[in-house]
Amino acid sequence: MLFTKNGVLSHKELTKSFFSFIIKGNQAKAQREGGKGMAGAYIMTEDKNLYRWLTLLLEEAQMPLTDSHSATLFLVDLDTCPQKELPSAALGFSRKKTEAPFPVLLRPFDEEAVLRFLRSHREETPFPAFTPTEELLFTLLKEAKGEPVSARELLLKAFGEEEAENIGLLHVYIHYLRKKTESDGKKRIFAHRGKGYSYKDVDHLP
Repeated sequence: MLFTKNGVLSHKELTKSFFSFIIKGNQAKAQREGGKGMAGAYIMTEDKNLYRWLTLLLEEAQMPLTDSHSATLFLVDLDTCPQKELPSAALGFSRKKTEAPFPVLLRPFDEEAVLRFLRSHREETPFPAFTPTEELLFTLLKEAKGEPVSARELLLKAFGEEEAENIGLLHVYIHYLRKKTESDGKKRIFAHRGKGYSYKDVDHLP
């Protein structure tokens, strides 16, 4: 069930509510960024189990996981994260009824409803769908705008401190990214000895 300021919504109303809310948020985002479409979702939670569940749903829905600056959909755990003004549409998750300026899905969650929602609003990209980890690494490289990003920074942000020196793990994911972004024969991800990796959008070079 979905709890809002106006009460509890039925499952029949669930999808309609999602559609209305996300469309409004995406339109506002597009207006601010000159027509740019949905970039993806950003998860706000300290609950590792909820984070894993949401990343799996995003991956199954083929909707990219991105950073807070690019996201047009925020998935917010109200039990572990303080409420704050968000720049885009949001869907909340909670174990109890709570006031929020956006829809809140109460546990236990209707997994199929959330999955249908994510699938309906994923971004169409020129590359095959990334996994959440691939999407995060790709975003880090792309946002550097052609400048090298160190291997340690990529590992730290994608896998955490425990894997920050695992160069072999990074090589595997760079290989995955290259297979998906360079299938047309154009090189887009470059290695820089001692400096890390960079991404260049060869389709839109000046």
